[in-house]
Amino acid sequence: TTVTEKTYRASEYHFSVEQKPSKNASAEEAARLGLEALNGRENEAYYTILFSICQLLILIKNRTQEDALCMVTEAIKSGKALQHLN
Repeated sequence: TTVTEKTYRASEYHFSVEQKPSKNASAEEAARLGLEALNGRENEAYYTILFSICQLLILIKNRTQEDALCMVTEAIKSGKALQHLN
């Protein structure tokens, strides 16, 4: 396996700056936003989760960007991602 260095940017996934999470959110607010995101609400936590998990799939599972995005979106929308917390 060859490891190469690459920088990924949220803009590659067509996320806007407004979709970044607030750094001023309390722990309770962050948890609430995260649970809402895992329930399919496209809030700022949703895009953070989407981007982070896509990066893991690309780096660890050698998925393409498009494949990773489809996989994560489907897992969230179908409820499978939330099931992992229950």
